[in-house]
Amino acid sequence: MKISIYDIAGSIDNKKTKNVEKQSGHNFDKILQNEIKGSSIPANHQRSLPPIDNISPTQFEIASLVDDKRQNIEHVESFMNVLEDYQKQLENPAVNLKELAPFVNRLEKEVEKIMPFMNSLPDNDELKNVLNKAVIASTVEVIKFNRGDYI
Repeated sequence: MKISIYDIAGSIDNKKTKNVEKQSGHNFDKILQNEIKGSSIPANHQRSLPPIDNISPTQFEIASLVDDKRQNIEHVESFMNVLEDYQKQLENPAVNLKELAPFVNRLEKEVEKIMPFMNSLPDNDELKNVLNKAVIASTVEVIKFNRGDYI
């Protein structure tokens, strides 16, 4: 016959739990009955809650959250509009570099505005993924323009 460690440990654990159940179950019933008998309040009596004088009201900053959200949406929209305007200027062969410079400067400023919002988004957010790609493309365009790649 083969005896494993688990057989021995299991029988010891079972003996301990049975003893604990017997002891704790009996004592709990006695304590519960004593408490019920010692209570002077009838079982069907409803208790009233204490007054709420010391609790200060909670103030929510809903208006500021809505304003922040609106401002972030405006930054994203403005950033996308500048990208679109820059794309149209690049497509036009009649536009020279002097005319393109203000668009590049605006693009650089919009990237600075959008970065805090983009960094606040969770990593698995699709908007963050799109904005990240647009920011990278914009930064590359600014570097190319300032380096003189379009001369």
